[in-house]
Amino acid sequence: MPIIKEPIDFINKPESEAQKWGKEEEKRWFTKLNNLEEVAVNQLKTKEDKTKIDNFSTDILFSSLTAIEIMKEDENQNLFDVERIREALLKNTLDREVIGYVNFTPKELGINFSIRDVELNRDISDEILDKVRQQIINQEYTKFSFVSLGLNDNSIDESIPVIVKTRVPTTFNYGVLNNKETVSLLLNQGFSIIPESAIITTIKGKDYILIEGSLSQELDFYNKGSEAWGEKNYGDYVSKLSQEQLGALEGYLHSDYKAINSYLRNNRVPNNDELNKKIELISSALSVKPIPETLIAYRRVDGIPFDLPSDFSFDKKENGEIIADKQKLNEFIDKWTGKEIKNLSFSSTSLKSTPLSFSKSRFIFRLRLSEGTIGAFIYGFSGFQDEQEILLNKNSTFKIFRITPITSIINRVTKMTQVVIDAEVIQNKEI
Repeated sequence: MPIIKEPIDFINKPESEAQKWGKEEEKRWFTKLNNLEEVAVNQLKTKEDKTKIDNFSTDILFSSLTAIEIMKEDENQNLFDVERIREALLKNTLDREVIGYVNFTPKELGINFSIRDVELNRDISDEILDKVRQQIINQEYTKFSFVSLGLNDNSIDESIPVIVKTRVPTTFNYGVLNNKETVSLLLNQGFSIIPESAIITTIKGKDYILIEGSLSQELDFYNKGSEAWGEKNYGDYVSKLSQEQLGALEGYLHSDYKAINSYLRNNRVPNNDELNKKIELISSALSVKPIPETLIAYRRVDGIPFDLPSDFSFDKKENGEIIADKQKLNEFIDKWTGKEIKNLSFSSTSLKSTPLSFSKSRFIFRLRLSEGTIGAFIYGFSGFQDEQEILLNKNSTFKIFRITPITSIINRVTKMTQVVIDAEVIQNKEI
């Protein structure tokens, strides 16, 4: 029987032990990197450069492919640095599990209330702890930027009241950053934390909510790999449809979607037997092959679902520059986190986080589709290959659990503030 080693945990050990381990592991990792990758990774050791890279790496996940191509033509250094860090992290794996600690801001967990007491910003009450537990336990929270997991107390930011403790399995790719004050594990973009428990702990006179959770990586293609997934899971989809189902679905995709969705949003008033038949055929077609595994899909919308004008903007002009209006952003986040958006119509989504070209949509739903969700990857339909579309059945609810502001890069000189809205898709029973 193989001996199972305890995970490495430096939290209650001398700081020198973490520094020694970090120095050795960083050296081992760097021997696998080329010079350009090493230079890019070393930027993450300074707070200012790390913030710049983290913000940029998040923003380009949702910027258009056209904008990214322009950046490549311009030899944008930030883009090259992010790509090199991504590649560097694929070259290393752990030979033993490690315990790491990372601060999550309340906003990153969809929490829009104060955690510490307002006067002293020190204590956390049992009532607040219960409220946090009810909101976060067993939910999945993705870090869009690179994930830095500290190995000791020095990595904890006392201004952020939430600490997540997690175990990094040996199967994960990772890097190690070692500087004078801290040692941290570095994980690639897209990792998630699933909170399993939460307690109050006190460190250096301040209360924190200590969350223990597991690491996960959601099936989120962002802007590559979805074609192969679609072919594997839906390559035979069209052959499984009846001629009536196929005709109704093709009609919807090409022109009928406007009339059908308008009719559904108006609760099928006045009654239209022809549309009713098409709707039932489309629903039955989408039920032939439900979503086979939990994954992430995207839907870009205007302000109308949120009772805002279609051309609503989160930006404002100040001193001749276009900047984010933080008041508008905070008001929107506070109002809609934890709320639900009901969709009586069918919903078109995409497995790609990046549109082909510039989109004026300020609102990006990042939808978690559970295994068994009624819907289909639109594979084998002429004219829809580039969309990477998943069409969801009618009558669903988007349950919002987090909202993240981002800056979408439009072109060489223009940026636009958007919000990424994490939500679970709940499909309602037919009445």
